[in-house]
Amino acid sequence: MPKTHRIQLALATGLAAVLLAACASAPSPSSEAGSSEGPVGLRAYFPAEAGYTWAYETMTADHDEPGLAILRVTATDERSITFDNGNGPFTWQFDEAGIFRQESRSYILREPIETGHTWRVGRNGRAEIVGIDSTIATPAGTFKHCVVVREVEDEVGLEWWLAPGVGPVAVESWSSEDREHNLVARAVLRSFVKEPIRVARKDSGTRIEKP
Repeated sequence: MPKTHRIQLALATGLAAVLLAACASAPSPSSEAGSSEGPVGLRAYFPAEAGYTWAYETMTADHDEPGLAILRVTATDERSITFDNGNGPFTWQFDEAGIFRQESRSYILREPIETGHTWRVGRNGRAEIVGIDSTIATPAGTFKHCVVVREVEDEVGLEWWLAPGVGPVAVESWSSEDREHNLVARAVLRSFVKEPIRVARKDSGTRIEKP
């Protein structure tokens, strides 16, 4: 597989991977979203309920014009969440240690959430928490107190920014030989909409409705 295609595929996987744990009570984002003070637990970085939707402005080395990527949660339960990015559903799981992706048999984010914490990803890659109180500006607003996770494997780098109460606000992919000049793809949050799907039960059956 060509390196460019492999990196873009990895970026898409990274975006999907970070929309995982359920936290329906998370606060809505604003121009200073994610600015709550104090320690934040693992699940706060992955708010999700069926119907939640993230829209990202995407840029790749192969296209001058920005694109748009949509991720929508379609179902959740106590140990997993399923979402769709337009190419079909994806289901991820979480446990006491962190957020786990089945296809690569590795964690996206692991406890403890502290700078310098590392773990193995894929066959021979490594993920590291490189920031726990970072700030980033996106089209959706400025997000504070972000956790930044950097993953490198087989000359491909991935880095995503996770804002408490919002989830993934930015994801970047690059060729690890020279990150500054070999950026392959980037996605930044454009909007985050909380429209949970409600299940209305009647004697005649069950129907799905939006609020």
